Amino acid sequence: MRSPDNSTTTEKQDLLVALEQTVCAAHAEVSKAEGAKLSFALKAGEALLEIFERKLIRHGQKTEFYRHTCGSKRTASIYIQLAENRVLIEKAKVQSSALLSIDAALRLIRQAKGTSRSTGARSRAQLNLSTWSEEEVTTALRAYGFDKLMQVMPLEFLSLLQQRQVAQIISLMKTRHPNRQVKNLPRLLIPDPEPPPTSSH
Repeated sequence: MRSPDNSTTTEKQDLLVALEQTVCAAHAEVSKAEGAKLSFALKAGEALLEIFERKLIRHGQKTEFYRHTCGSKRTASIYIQLAENRVLIEKAKVQSSALLSIDAALRLIRQAKGTSRSTGARSRAQLNLSTWSEEEVTTALRAYGFDKLMQVMPLEFLSLLQQRQVAQIISLMKTRHPNRQVKNLPRLLIPDPEPPPTSSH
């Protein structure tokens, strides 16, 4: 536990700005980094935890803060979950020479908590989507539902969707206004689903 925070309002504001910049920078690195994605995700999560533990923002500001710094509430929740389980993740990294990904770390956390999803009697052939036709995949996704799909979609896919959405908007704006420069484009977000329950902060 951290010691009681007796900082002045100005000091708290300065700390919030510094931690906010840390989260934003780490999130940006997650989107473009190759092997170091998990390290940057942990860094963002730890900064978020410190912000909440020190009560630098009010509870009602959390959702907007998540979107501003991490693109979505779900992404921020993933970073926090990773940071809360850093000891478990670091132990796994020591025991394995393979580079641990964000998705692998999340699976490790679920397994440690006894919440890993069993495939039951489903065969490997059923789980291998590469053997499915496009029509079968589309039908399965419709049945699964958009909200559930967003909850299980890999983090890097969400980042790619965000990038594609921004590119499409810029292209559309240039088509409609060919002589106008596109400046200060607002941050465009993929819809933000409710994340799986995590411990509150």
